[in-house]
Amino acid sequence: CEDVEAGKLVQEILSAQMMYYDGGGVTFTGGECTLQYEELGEVLAELKRQGIHTVIETNGTHPKLSELFPYIDYLIMDCKLIDQKKHREITGISNRMILQNIREAARYHPCVHVRVPFIGGVNNHMEEIRRLTAFFQSLPQEHVVFEVLRYHEYGKKKWQECGLKYTMDKSAQVTAEEAGAFRRQLESAG
Repeated sequence: CEDVEAGKLVQEILSAQMMYYDGGGVTFTGGECTLQYEELGEVLAELKRQGIHTVIETNGTHPKLSELFPYIDYLIMDCKLIDQKKHREITGISNRMILQNIREAARYHPCVHVRVPFIGGVNNHMEEIRRLTAFFQSLPQEHVVFEVLRYHEYGKKKWQECGLKYTMDKSAQVTAEEAGAFRRQLESAG
């Protein structure tokens, strides 16, 4: 990893503009890009001034996320669980700010993409599916799309390369039928 000043990063992004086909731009992802909130805000604001399309993928935990909305063209947020206790057990943190930021984004951001990482033993039981569906129904949906992502092990190798223990097992996998049923429930709920 290399520390790069925000201004230098903007210059590097601008120098690559010829690669932005069909209105392409820059996506900030992670880990979690809002962990560098001040620098991210500075870069996003300058890219907006320069007319560069911006996207961020976030877990939605930053308390000042909504202050970045004017500089983000496309906002991707994850929503794993509605159940507060289970969210804390699984992720180690509260989901209060995540749900609040999703509500704010649905109200005020023009282009929101909410993803549900669908994981066996975590959020694939009917009660949590009902909670997720009810939460999504409560949101203004004019500018929001929802996506169900089946659990996969694409990151397993990266964990191992970093010397970390990968603790998920095969029980986390969900079938295409389970994911399809969840998608259909969301569709039928509007």
